[in-house]
Amino acid sequence: MALSEQQIQQLNAQCNKLPIAKLVEYIDKGFVRYPEDLPALSDDRKKAIEAILNSRPNPQEQAEWRAIEAASNVSGLELDELKSRLASVRAYQDKWSLSRPVGNHVDDANAIIERIKGEIKVKMGDIEEADWKAVDQDSVESLLAHKEKYPETCHIDEIDDRVWVLLKQIFDIIDAANKYLEYFPDGLSATEARNAKTCFDEWDAVKQQYDLIATSEYIKAHPLSPFGDEAEELLKMLKADEVQGMVELQSNYPIENLLYYLDNGIFTEEELIAENVATKESIEILKNLERIKNELPDINAEIAKCRKVCADGHTDVFLFGIPSTGKTCILMGLIGCTTIDVDTVRAGGPYSSALDQYLKAGLTIGQTPKDFVATIEAEIMEGTKKHMLNLVEMSGEDFAFKIADNENGKISFEDMGNGATQLLCNNNRKVFFIIVDPTARIVAFNHLVEDPEGSYLIRKNVNQRIILKRMVDLLRQPENKHILKKVEAINIIVTKSDTLGSEEERDQKALQHFRDNYENIIAPLTALCREFDINRGNGGRPKLYTFSLGQFYVGGIYKYSDRDAKKLVQVLRSNTETFSTGGFGDKLKNVFN
Repeated sequence: MALSEQQIQQLNAQCNKLPIAKLVEYIDKGFVRYPEDLPALSDDRKKAIEAILNSRPNPQEQAEWRAIEAASNVSGLELDELKSRLASVRAYQDKWSLSRPVGNHVDDANAIIERIKGEIKVKMGDIEEADWKAVDQDSVESLLAHKEKYPETCHIDEIDDRVWVLLKQIFDIIDAANKYLEYFPDGLSATEARNAKTCFDEWDAVKQQYDLIATSEYIKAHPLSPFGDEAEELLKMLKADEVQGMVELQSNYPIENLLYYLDNGIFTEEELIAENVATKESIEILKNLERIKNELPDINAEIAKCRKVCADGHTDVFLFGIPSTGKTCILMGLIGCTTIDVDTVRAGGPYSSALDQYLKAGLTIGQTPKDFVATIEAEIMEGTKKHMLNLVEMSGEDFAFKIADNENGKISFEDMGNGATQLLCNNNRKVFFIIVDPTARIVAFNHLVEDPEGSYLIRKNVNQRIILKRMVDLLRQPENKHILKKVEAINIIVTKSDTLGSEEERDQKALQHFRDNYENIIAPLTALCREFDINRGNGGRPKLYTFSLGQFYVGGIYKYSDRDAKKLVQVLRSNTETFSTGGFGDKLKNVFN
């Protein structure tokens, strides 16, 4: 029996003098409550007493376990009694699982719990299965109601998994994760749900960027992200957009971007080839571009070696166009064509040799110098006769600012100084091609300005439509009539025709583009041709031709085709006079002479 209050006070006063064994005896017999009734006990004595108590089974725990063990035979019990026994055993576990006194039976209780649960399942099995068949598998409420009715349901994993699937269909991933964790804090998908909440902010930031590289890096860094499917779908869209950009920009598409995508696995070579924006060969060229460029001649150095003269008695073929419209590409195409023989020694021979090397490498050259003029001698054979030509290319910058839109207001080509205008005024017969770029309306480039204080670059914009109209108007001026009397043909070439679609539809699209954008020059140009008997075989009307160096790929790399170049050679053959090379009899006389 417990001591009186007075006795406890006396014991407390003597507690640091009495033997520890005596104090433990009082505690075991329940005479005092430890440590509440012994506040004066010293720390070292407390430790000694607790060591003794912790080294022995707890009497209360032992008593509770004996009661549970006595009731562990659950065979034949009704459902309510089984649930009551289960609650008692779990209450024992909850009470003693943390303190774990020596000799406790917390682990032993698991076996009894499993035995009771087994009996409960047997009792509930038939009842639950009937209810389970009535559960709506597409209803979160129906699934959870079954779980609530049968807390020990054998279908818990099915309910858990199905609820997670349904929640993701109904809500966004974050709301779905919150609701799922509310229902199943330790569920099968709890880790995935918590990960979704953690990853949301990072994924949302990536999604807002709408950036190909950022999205690809996110997928690599988070292979198990709950947003993986969404990220893959976004990546697919971004790659499609990037391919479209490659198609539209072609040579202007940044090469470093393409190589980065390949190096980092964002695109495979097979994907780019399948999209027809690259070939195995063009990719190899881009990968080795610096080495290839270093092996090619310096265009400016080759230009410096050239003589800017037109051989007398030849037909001069002029290419008129603003910067970056493809004049050099036309010249390259003709140089590579087997139906025309280009002289690599005289006049602009060194330049033509350099262009041929770039053609074989599948590369174009950059913008030519401001005052650039090249004349290349060429021959086209026709039976025993030949057409002798001077192919004349001039800087688009010179054409735009010195000729068509000259600052000094010159009208006569003879007054415009040296260069292309001087060649225009010679006595040779002539063929003019007006070059139109269908991909550009305004062309921007760096224009070199020279004054007494030095030279400097300024950014200039050139409107292609306006410049071509001014060129036609210049030709109409009385001061230039003597030049037109020597012109055999004036025709239009629409360059970069590979951007207009398939070979079958290019001509029609080019014609429509020209009519839509340059109709203001058609009537005056036709009238001019009729006045001077130009294009006589076509009633004075200029003809329109399309031209491309071949199939272009990303980075400006191309596979050369002489298809369009051969068409132009035929045009030149039809519009230039021929010279006899001598028949067999003449050759025989030369042998004997």
